[in-house]
Amino acid sequence: MGDGDLVDGTGYESVQCFVEGPPAVTFEGDHEWTYLDVKHSRLLPVRQHIPDGFDEGLTPMNAGSIWGYVDESIAPKFDESSGFSEGLAAVRLGDKWGYIDKSGSIVIPPQFEWAYGFAEGLAGVKLEGKCGFINRDGKFVVPPTFEDVRFFNEDLAQSRRTPSGAI
Repeated sequence: MGDGDLVDGTGYESVQCFVEGPPAVTFEGDHEWTYLDVKHSRLLPVRQHIPDGFDEGLTPMNAGSIWGYVDESIAPKFDESSGFSEGLAAVRLGDKWGYIDKSGSIVIPPQFEWAYGFAEGLAGVKLEGKCGFINRDGKFVVPPTFEDVRFFNEDLAQSRRTPSGAI
């Protein structure tokens, strides 16, 4: 895979869209998702209904009710986890979200009601019912005054107080 060769899809029921890392597939008659290796054989099972795909070499997966990352380099210990962006991933412990690095160490302690991934060095988070943006140190650079925010792209981010706007 990865060299432009056509792969025979015979026997696959579904193939998840992928950009980075191995593809996730279900085989005909088997509704369990699995990742394929370069020889198109089963690499390891995906323990979630629909795989998220790989970001920065890792993908979140659940093991029962706890979450870790696919090759278990970060063991399942989170209540929920997201993909990596800019070297950090949002994770939930209890009812609060924080961020971990690729070693699984918490670098921004769980304190947010929800958290987006980082883009252009900033991540949207919700604290006490309002949304703003933090930097990689967990400090607010755009105070939490919005009803909703999205990712930064080319120095702009969608936000909403009541009507939609950009900051």
